[in-house]
Amino acid sequence: MATAIENNINNLNLLINIRSLEHFTFKKVLGNEADNHKIYILCEYQQQDAVLIFCANQFSIENAMKLITNQSQIICPILQNDIYNKFYVNFNDYSICPTTLVICWPATKDIIEKYTSSTLRIIRETYNDYLTKTKKFIDSIPASNTAWIQNILKDGYENENIFYELKEPYENAFILLADYKWNQTDINSLHCLVIPYRNDLKTIRDLNGSNLLLLEMMRIKTFETIEKKFAIDKSQLYLYFHYQPSFYHLHIHVIHSSQYKNTSFSASRAILLDDVIENIRLISNYYQQCNLNFSVQEGSELA
Repeated sequence: MATAIENNINNLNLLINIRSLEHFTFKKVLGNEADNHKIYILCEYQQQDAVLIFCANQFSIENAMKLITNQSQIICPILQNDIYNKFYVNFNDYSICPTTLVICWPATKDIIEKYTSSTLRIIRETYNDYLTKTKKFIDSIPASNTAWIQNILKDGYENENIFYELKEPYENAFILLADYKWNQTDINSLHCLVIPYRNDLKTIRDLNGSNLLLLEMMRIKTFETIEKKFAIDKSQLYLYFHYQPSFYHLHIHVIHSSQYKNTSFSASRAILLDDVIENIRLISNYYQQCNLNFSVQEGSELA
């Protein structure tokens, strides 16, 4: 398995050198989220899997296939962080609107599963289930899976995408930044992440009364920052956690209320920040007592 440093070097070369997708070999379509304007395609590049994420309105699988058959040009590299590479793409066919393309390369099994449409199972987890099964699964995940977060928090990656940062005190430090898939121009598709510096907080199961100040600061500063930067009132924002999350470093999703159909905000995954704060105010160790529902793909280790 490649190290985080090797991934950064390899993907920096990818970002610099790639000008088209002619060397990407199509394997299959993983998923198509019409409501979220995203298409996920699995390809092979340099004998390793790559997941291509196309993000644009009025974009089709047919348009994505034109990209892969070299009927387009990648004209502007935007971002590189670990395995994630973001480009602005313009088609030679001017009837097709430009799009944003994210290339995850080399794509791990977990990345491929994340973007693959499949049957979901609903699991009801007791806290004992969490301790005996879920936590063991989380503890087995290599640190390299969240190397991109450490790149941001410690090494200055994606500074241009950070809207707010509180560095001290450490136990309450966090950043607010744009999700790598958001183009930062379409307000209705706004998607940000709030990420604490602390890496001992993996999921909401780790939260208790000692974390209330951190949670409240993240909520307050997120509302203030987004209203100031994008003129969006807090009543138009959803702030929520996922359980189970797609990566195990505690984080909050922030989306515009117009995205209520977003699969990220589905009832089987999203838990509102307001509800988490209120639950912990009522019972300090609420998330060390309660049962939680979550959805997983068929065949998952947590199924």
